[in-house]
Amino acid sequence: MEQADVRLTAAVRGAVDELTSIVAEADAEARALARSKRVQVALARRDSAVLDSVAGTRSGLAFFVRGEPIAGSVPPGALTRSVAVVTDRGRLGRIVIAIGFDDALAARLGSAVRLGRRESLVLAADGRVVAGVGEGSTIDLVPGEAEDVALDGSVRRALAAAVSGGRQIAATTPRSEIDAAISSRSWRVAIAALLTFLVGVGVAFLVAPLVRRSFGPAPVATGADGDAREALSLVGDAFAATHDQQALPPVILETMIEATGAVGGRLVAEGQELARAGESVDSERSLHLELGGEDPGWSGMLILHPPPGGFDREARELANWLASQASVALENARLHAIVKEQAVTDALTGLANRRRFIEELSAEVSRAERFGTPLAVVLADLDDFKSVNDRFGHQAGDDVLRAFAAVLRDRLREIDLPARLGGEEFAVLLRQTDAPGARALAEQLRERLADLRLEVGGGKPLTVTASFGVASYPSAHTGDELLSSADAALYRAKELGKNRVVEASQPNGSPAARA
Repeated sequence: MEQADVRLTAAVRGAVDELTSIVAEADAEARALARSKRVQVALARRDSAVLDSVAGTRSGLAFFVRGEPIAGSVPPGALTRSVAVVTDRGRLGRIVIAIGFDDALAARLGSAVRLGRRESLVLAADGRVVAGVGEGSTIDLVPGEAEDVALDGSVRRALAAAVSGGRQIAATTPRSEIDAAISSRSWRVAIAALLTFLVGVGVAFLVAPLVRRSFGPAPVATGADGDAREALSLVGDAFAATHDQQALPPVILETMIEATGAVGGRLVAEGQELARAGESVDSERSLHLELGGEDPGWSGMLILHPPPGGFDREARELANWLASQASVALENARLHAIVKEQAVTDALTGLANRRRFIEELSAEVSRAERFGTPLAVVLADLDDFKSVNDRFGHQAGDDVLRAFAAVLRDRLREIDLPARLGGEEFAVLLRQTDAPGARALAEQLRERLADLRLEVGGGKPLTVTASFGVASYPSAHTGDELLSSADAALYRAKELGKNRVVEASQPNGSPAARA
């Protein structure tokens, strides 16, 4: 059940990250339209014919003047991004871009996250499913808490995240799948229940000799109950570190050695030694215990070296039982690490997301202040990206985003942090790098992207360029100032003709040479 809930949590977080990117893309599109001279003139003249023509290029695009729509439309129930159009003549109007909260959005979010074979995403608004399994059904979920709900005539396990305005994104999986998985592991439940019963009635002879052999007499509790409590406390120590992948293997190994009387052992997984303790004396009598989990691609082995007299039957039985618990703990730690990583990773490109970038930027500014080290930020925005989506479709757009992410990975150092901030906007945090170094790197990225020849839409060749803005510390003193300065330089690069690099420190915005 816990593993199912972890997978649902990962799916919801991935969907929320993707929706954040979609909203950011819409916001950037609205801001670009607000800077368009054509749109500004049309709003000033209330030229609905021109604005209708612009609105026809995108669904969900609308123009308002003094709160009244004059072109386009916004579908009911949609998420919206609104930008005021303001010039030196004052406020001309407002641009609204809508994102339908519907089946199309559910399908796009679902394709961006790793859903299981029977898992699905559900969109809900005001307590009613509007897209996905059980459309029209009433649903009342507490965000972040997994629970069973009735959808489409069946019971499903569901976990939701709140979006805005009473909307929710929920990941669901059939409860029958979980029950089947539990049933297939019923032997573990039976063993655990049997051992609990034996301890409860005082029949602790299974573990008492082992504890005495390893620790001597219990210092406080006496008798079988005290021995059992001390032995079981070892298992508790292992579970205390369940979500720490680094700390868990040594705790498991030491627990196994102490509980079974082994003189030493090793824990290995996928050819790598994760922990070693005690004496390393391989023997034909050594215990080799397999460790595994839900992921068929992962397996481990726990090797325990025997004491001089070898392992007796009780020690072997206890070792097998503890190994099964260790497998569960390792699987939980693995899933927890996946969820933790997905929370700070952009689902489409695999780069850091906005949340992680802002956190790292804040930490690096503090470090630069303390040690006087250089620091730079590069912002990049793909040129005319909307036309790629319009001509070739969103799948081609996604391919372009992934291709640029690959360029960033190929050209950056291990200490640098590339991120996708949303839509077609990317950022790079350059540690220990001054302004000239950051500009040089941005030029390399620009040239490398411009040289790429991508195949989309039936093998059609596509060339993509990007504009770059560079800012550095201490010219900008805070994380917000670095981003604002780099953003201003980026828009200067756009105004100068795109496909170029502009430094924030350059008042005249001298661009790099065009490729």
